[in-house]
Amino acid sequence: MRAYSCLVILAVVSLPAQLLVSAESSEADNMPAAQPATSTPICEETVCPRLYMPVCGLVDGEPMTAPSRCVLNNKIRCSAILQRTLGNKIPTVSFLHSGPCSPKAYKSIRMRQSRDMDLENIEDDAGKEEIDATQADLVDKEALADDAEADMDAGNEEIVAGGEESDAAKKEIDATQADLVDKEALADDAEADMDAGNEEIVAGGEESDAAKKEIDATQADLVDKEALADDAEGDIDHAKELNDEE
Repeated sequence: MRAYSCLVILAVVSLPAQLLVSAESSEADNMPAAQPATSTPICEETVCPRLYMPVCGLVDGEPMTAPSRCVLNNKIRCSAILQRTLGNKIPTVSFLHSGPCSPKAYKSIRMRQSRDMDLENIEDDAGKEEIDATQADLVDKEALADDAEADMDAGNEEIVAGGEESDAAKKEIDATQADLVDKEALADDAEADMDAGNEEIVAGGEESDAAKKEIDATQADLVDKEALADDAEGDIDHAKELNDEE
């Protein structure tokens, strides 16, 4: 009986106060009022030797020095068991390094992490500006495509009003219409690719090299589409000239 009491006392002492408080409060919340409390422990710890070799662990992101690796392993195991049983109310415990925790070293780690976060935020802002510029460019190109389509419709109306449409003009107009349909499909694909790249940047917190290459490729593709739109406009003008000659 005395040995069992010692084991219970050691298990209670080795657990952090946050684990015990969270465990008791969670059990009280989940237990019906009419049901008596059970004395069976949720987590049974192993008996650790009294050898004092301190280690540093993290409890919810804060450093904590444990008497030995065995004691810290007990805390890690009990934290995992209690989290599976009671949910996320129990603090997370993990091993950091051997030896006691050093406040200066941990402060240096926190400062380095903060600096890395600032750099990531700067890269995110630059990526957002580049995406905004690409979106504005897409809007301009869609407006140009609409203008080209309006010009083509006006050309068709002039040909119909003239009373006769030559075979050469028909073929050229049909080719121009098919070309415009292809350009609109390509523009939609480019916009979808840009939206997909934007979603990847926002979800990950940073813009990858692959996303940058994809944006560059999209921009190059847009330049090609603008050149094709210019060619289509030239074809329309040529069709008008043929119709006027006839």
